[in-house]
Amino acid sequence: KLGGGVCWIRLWAFGGLAHQQGARFNQSSKAKMIAAGPVAGLALYALVSLIAIALWPTNRVGLDLVLTASTLWLYEPNNPELLQLIRETPMKTHVFIQFIWVNLFWSLVNLLPVFPLDGGQIAATYMKSSKKMHLLGIICGTSFAAIGYLLLNSYFIPMLFGLLAYQN
Repeated sequence: KLGGGVCWIRLWAFGGLAHQQGARFNQSSKAKMIAAGPVAGLALYALVSLIAIALWPTNRVGLDLVLTASTLWLYEPNNPELLQLIRETPMKTHVFIQFIWVNLFWSLVNLLPVFPLDGGQIAATYMKSSKKMHLLGIICGTSFAAIGYLLLNSYFIPMLFGLLAYQN
């Protein structure tokens, strides 16, 4: 409604792409439209986190669950009740951990300034030169590939960001 025209979403293997035709957007409204997806993911992260905290309020169990999931288990709670909860209801806690993790991290990853991610498209709306925008994507994509491999011992992250850097 901000810019008019026809909008539709095409889903791909690694996500979706919002298309618009006939719309008249200025830079600010185009950036807001692009950022709507990651913002919705962050809002869902906040909602699921609040639900977890409300479901398990005693002895910080819900808060520790959220912190543990939000930091990829880097935050190790010294909370025996949380560990007991995970042992007793593994499916329920696993669902919460996955909802929290996916909505937080994929929203943040999607905001990185690597084209064709949303962050790269937002950067493209504000950068005058497409050459500089693609150079930014190559630098960020290569950097995040190295961080994923060296710090997180991941093979998926370097492959994903290596491919995105190559596409730039």
